[in-house]
Amino acid sequence: MGDLSQTSLESPSKIPIKSYLDLVNDCDNFPYITDVEKYGNVQTEAIWLRCSGHIIGIIHKPILQEILLSQGQSPDCQPGWNFDSEAGELSLLGSTVEERSEILARTINRCCELKQYKVLDGWRDELYAIYAPRGNSNEGQRELLFNVERSAASLLGVVTYGAHMNAYVWDAGRMKIWVPRRATSKQTYGGYLDNSVAGGITSDDGAWETIIREAAEEASIPRQMMTQSARPCGAVTYFHITNGRSGEDIGLYQPECQYVYDIELPLDFKPRPGDNEVESFTLMTVEEVQDQLRKGNFGPSCTLVMLDFFIRKGIMTAENEPSYVTICSRLHRKFEYGA
Repeated sequence: MGDLSQTSLESPSKIPIKSYLDLVNDCDNFPYITDVEKYGNVQTEAIWLRCSGHIIGIIHKPILQEILLSQGQSPDCQPGWNFDSEAGELSLLGSTVEERSEILARTINRCCELKQYKVLDGWRDELYAIYAPRGNSNEGQRELLFNVERSAASLLGVVTYGAHMNAYVWDAGRMKIWVPRRATSKQTYGGYLDNSVAGGITSDDGAWETIIREAAEEASIPRQMMTQSARPCGAVTYFHITNGRSGEDIGLYQPECQYVYDIELPLDFKPRPGDNEVESFTLMTVEEVQDQLRKGNFGPSCTLVMLDFFIRKGIMTAENEPSYVTICSRLHRKFEYGA
């Protein structure tokens, strides 16, 4: 049994027990276009971000005002930006990746000076690559539009990418999962439980190299063990609107794609934190992980990755989960733009 002495983030009397579908709804909470009323509300609260002829993001209107004001000029004449109020679109100008990235960097730096958004307090000095939508063609490489500071990506509502991995063992015929606790110093979801290894995919990196690097840094899993035993298992996609649960800004749009990996570890191997992002690892039974999920003690994205793991391993089935088909579909959302 794992050591759960510090697992509950709320007092037992206040812990709501959630269904798996509740957990999916908590994370994938951007309205679907079929929900006419809620989707329409988003249209009145936000504007689309366009770049190089493509819709690539969605921006909350208060953030739009900060972007325009940060330029110190009138809204209809911004260096590097064009705002079409009739179409409800903000366009990032510039003819090259470098020009567009520089325009964004200037704007985000100015937003930092205004100290309006908590998300920018966690400046990473890491860049996310933002691509044009692939469309109906899978030929060739995707078009890189610009690079943006990682902590600022959610201000723009652009699709970002990460890599997550669940590590498990078999002990006397019973599956157990290595579950880390995020360091309390983490900017988002400090102290929450997480997937065994997880990290954002930065510019010039791929999913495989990201998960190998993060496995070494966060769990001290050596590269050789990863190349021999880690397996790619698809991707999980969802569209999250932040609600302040982790202390972040409310109302930011976060469409995300997480590439998913599994690794079966030797029973005598124990992951160890290799950096300051993970506090500890606990070897939990499936039942213990299920209990902590239902109590909301995992962050939203890793909750969905864990549910995907349960489906692939036959832990969640059509026989034991009434919302099985809905959950399977919701874990692989098609975005309205990007990706």
